[in-house]
Amino acid sequence: MVRTCVFWIALLCATVAAEELLTPGEEVLRALESAAEGSREQIALLREATELYRYPATAAEAEALFAAAGKATRSKNPEVRLAAVRAISSMGGAKAAAIIEPFLRETAPSPEERPALLTAIQAAGRLHAPTLIPSLLALAKSGKDPTIADQALLALGQFHKLPVRERKALVEKVLALTKSMSRNRRKWNRMRAPGLRCLQMLTGHKLNSVDLFAEWWKVAKDQKNPFGG
Repeated sequence: MVRTCVFWIALLCATVAAEELLTPGEEVLRALESAAEGSREQIALLREATELYRYPATAAEAEALFAAAGKATRSKNPEVRLAAVRAISSMGGAKAAAIIEPFLRETAPSPEERPALLTAIQAAGRLHAPTLIPSLLALAKSGKDPTIADQALLALGQFHKLPVRERKALVEKVLALTKSMSRNRRKWNRMRAPGLRCLQMLTGHKLNSVDLFAEWWKVAKDQKNPFGG
């Protein structure tokens, strides 16, 4: 009888000890697995995963937290998708671009999809991954939603951190886009400020018209590094 009690006490202590050895990241990952889809708990856990990702216990734990957030971007619940995109955006890294890119394909989002798209656009600017350029250009060109088009142009401006060769290619594309916009007076009146700001950020020059940028680019594009620095 005494031996049996000792055995069960030892087993209980071992179980408790094992649970106490879980890191905060492991606890969040376990809770995410059991959280109800679309619940407030799931959304709160995604925010917590973002914070824990900054200081993970191990590299494997960081990968697991990132994977959990990536999986949540495919949720059918728009609030969960938004929380997941925010998490992935904050986590950053090369893999983040591939996860947020599908969100950038929606040129005419529904009201419930719009917040996730805007969050993805802002993340694209911070990540400045070349694979995101086509989608951002398409969003800026469509112009169906002025705010989305504005944000896409401003995100493209943050790609000034690209290597010179890739930066040159992007300036060509943005210059062509802004030229086409300027032909439509009504559209250009609305898009002028973000369009010129994008060119200013990409080139490092504070010119105030598309024509001035076009004239400058005729000479600058043949320079080894027209951007300086």
